[in-house]
Amino acid sequence: MKKLLFLTFLLLAFNFTLNAQDYTTDKGIILIKGNSDFNLVLTKGSPIFLSLGGGYFLKENICLGADLILFGASGTNTVIASPFARYYFMEKFYAGASLIKGIKFGDKYIELEEYKAQINAGYMFYLNDYVVLEPNLKYPIIEDAKLIVGLSISIYY
Repeated sequence: MKKLLFLTFLLLAFNFTLNAQDYTTDKGIILIKGNSDFNLVLTKGSPIFLSLGGGYFLKENICLGADLILFGASGTNTVIASPFARYYFMEKFYAGASLIKGIKFGDKYIELEEYKAQINAGYMFYLNDYVVLEPNLKYPIIEDAKLIVGLSISIYY
């Protein structure tokens, strides 16, 4: 009996998820998102990364937007503007790219960073019809780059 109830619950949850995403990536939908990347070793001086962004679906499954990112580490803060493009496929996945330009604020200086590119991919886990958790992977296209794991909470309306 427990197995039957569990299977029924899974089928209902799967059906709800499929219905919730029918319109999420349609033309004209607006995306608002917040993001944080994980630092697996949180010690004194560990970097902090937070972003807030938004986008607009120009066509079905194609979103263009921008993020404003705050990055802080060991006495230096960086504010980053990052335009992005995303392509959504198979109703729950996306792949994208972004261009990153930052301004560093130190104790006594301001420094403009070079442009950098980044590719990313993620999965959409629907909490309801509008709110989505998006675990994602990012890979900066720079020397000595490391894969970044992040989590976004997004609103599609």
